Amino acid sequence: MQTVQFLLLFIGILESKADVDFSNRQHTIQFNITLLNRQLKKKKIIVQQNDLTKMKHTKKTTVVTTLLTLLMLVTLSCREQSILPENIDSTAASFIHTYFPNATVHLIIKKGYDYDVTLSDHTKIDFDRNMDWEEIDCTHSTYYTEVPSALIPDKIFNYLQQYHEGRRVVKLSKSNKKWEVELDNGLEIDFDKNMNVIEID
Repeated sequence: MQTVQFLLLFIGILESKADVDFSNRQHTIQFNITLLNRQLKKKKIIVQQNDLTKMKHTKKTTVVTTLLTLLMLVTLSCREQSILPENIDSTAASFIHTYFPNATVHLIIKKGYDYDVTLSDHTKIDFDRNMDWEEIDCTHSTYYTEVPSALIPDKIFNYLQQYHEGRRVVKLSKSNKKWEVELDNGLEIDFDKNMNVIEID
């Protein structure tokens, strides 16, 4: 009988030890899993931070590259270039021959996409990229002392005849929005695109 009790007691002790070992192992495994999860999470955060840093660096590099490209384009567009008179565009040459037949091309300066042409009598004509004239300046001309009347729109010409009779137009410029006229007495008159007076200075 004592032997049986002893065996039962021994078995109980073994079972208790097994439970404790299993509990300890389970706790150890759970602890390791928690630690691993923390490490993985930490690494994930580090990777995300690295990715964010790379994205910021890439974005910054892209912005800098774009700004440098724009700066280069602006620099090229502002650069002046001399062109030989004999190489003048045929459209511009025809315009000059028609309205300034007694002058020849003396100097051509290309500024970006525009062309500044100086004639032998010091008349200056600005052309855009399509060789359409933008400004005619006869202020310092030694021959053509006024802008040819054929280049002045009828409505503006009639206004000048009515209110500034006898005055010469020494400078005429145009754009998509307005026309500008300068008379030989220094008076400047601005017209809108419909040839209505908008400013007198």
